[in-house]
Amino acid sequence: MPPAFAPVAAPEVYTPPTFRFYSQSDKRWAHKPFAGGDMASSGCGPTALAMVVASLGRPWLDPWDIAQRFRADSSPYGTIWTGDRSMPMDVGRRYELHPRWERRDIGRVKNALRAGALALGIFRPGRFTDVGHFMVLKTIQDGLIEVADPAGGRYSGWYRQSVLMRDGRAAGFWTFEP
Repeated sequence: MPPAFAPVAAPEVYTPPTFRFYSQSDKRWAHKPFAGGDMASSGCGPTALAMVVASLGRPWLDPWDIAQRFRADSSPYGTIWTGDRSMPMDVGRRYELHPRWERRDIGRVKNALRAGALALGIFRPGRFTDVGHFMVLKTIQDGLIEVADPAGGRYSGWYRQSVLMRDGRAAGFWTFEP
């Protein structure tokens, strides 16, 4: 009789986390004040970060939880996103997600996505925004990057690197790992 089969976890097998999508226009927080407006108009940063945090192991957190931490620091023009006090770095550290500022190095972002990380992109005026916009980069497959847009999913979908970098006018990226 053959020995009993015992499954062994293979380290090269990657199972992506269950992704938690949030919309900044969700009625639970859409009209709450943020960055000189409300979450619906100015809350893409905390909403995108909530997607990252909830998807990487803290599913009870929502965009308003993240936004409350930054309301006092937000400006009328949106979320603070530069320096050590930036929302992505602070939230990543707080929830032990090993945040890393990748600048505009899309190669490093793609490698992180392949390894199971999530990424947050900030975009200048261009294809996705007239003023500035945060979106989550979820995964990469066949050279395409899947993006989740907190503005109700308007720009969610699969994009070539050139669209994100040139047409989308990416200003920079952060990566997060559990």
